Amino acid sequence: MPNSYTRLYLHLIFAPKHRFFIHSKEKRDNILRYISGIITNHKSHLLSGIVMPDHVHLLIVLHPAVSVSEIAQKVKANSSKHINEQEWSPGKFSWSDGYGAFTVSHSKFETVKKYIQTQEEHHRKHKFYDEMKEFFAAHNISVDQGEGFWSANPEEKA
Repeated sequence: MPNSYTRLYLHLIFAPKHRFFIHSKEKRDNILRYISGIITNHKSHLLSGIVMPDHVHLLIVLHPAVSVSEIAQKVKANSSKHINEQEWSPGKFSWSDGYGAFTVSHSKFETVKKYIQTQEEHHRKHKFYDEMKEFFAAHNISVDQGEGFWSANPEEKA
């Protein structure tokens, strides 16, 4: 076959460092628009996304020349810079070091898209920490509770 054909769906999840909350809906919408531009600038496309007060969900069609780690690093670094330039954080804002990245089949991308679009409703009943434990279990990922991109169980913080 002389050409390459791909459709790579990626569900990317990450959270602010130190469990910082972004309360303003206007700021969260601004951050999502900024993130969409970053993704577009890296030859990829944002299908769905939401910036929640304490985490982000993105469903991306990833360009085959862009790695998962590259898109995660670019999105987090550039959006952190944007947030700091806007002075929306009392101190220096940054995203946590890690992230969750999960592939999505074409037959399931609409399900994931709807899941992302209903995050506000979902988190009225489920905490982010518990949500991530469920993601890890569903994808057979073993993590140490003291490590990982959510930093630590927020209920354990003093």
